[in-house]
Amino acid sequence: SGEGAIAESIEVILAGTHLAASRSFNEFVREHFCEEALLFWLEANAFALLLDERDLASRSGFIYGSFLEADAPYSINISEPVRSTIQRRIERGHVDNDIFTSAQKEVELELELDIFPRYIVWAREQQRNCAPLPAMGREKREQAPGSQTARPVSLADGLADAGGTDRERARENVRQLLAIPE
Repeated sequence: SGEGAIAESIEVILAGTHLAASRSFNEFVREHFCEEALLFWLEANAFALLLDERDLASRSGFIYGSFLEADAPYSINISEPVRSTIQRRIERGHVDNDIFTSAQKEVELELELDIFPRYIVWAREQQRNCAPLPAMGREKREQAPGSQTARPVSLADGLADAGGTDRERARENVRQLLAIPE
């Protein structure tokens, strides 16, 4: 069924380009009590797309309280200078879409160098205990029913097809979507 497919890289997971591999990685981080890193990365990525200043201010407080405070329920492992800079910016009201970028990069490095390699070992062990499953890479796409062409699996994938995944392009695409009357 492909339910336990293994991603070839952390980028496949973070981009959401292969749903079965993403589900497999989500199962791993839950079982191994390291899901806070992935949750933070996803929250920070969604935060970068916000447009309204009030949304930025309130959501930044939520993210900080959930992941960065000393007693945060989903405390992540980032450097103290990055944590302090974010805290000062929130306290001073200097919140913009890039406030969590440095922390997100540190967490992505942890995902890539620590969590993802452990996931690969775990996933291969799962495969040995079950029916063999194919490794899935960035090039894989879901096939639309009755279609001869592949379609993007996620918004990030669609943006990549449109020529890039940088935050400004994503924000512009969101602005255009919000401008559509329906």
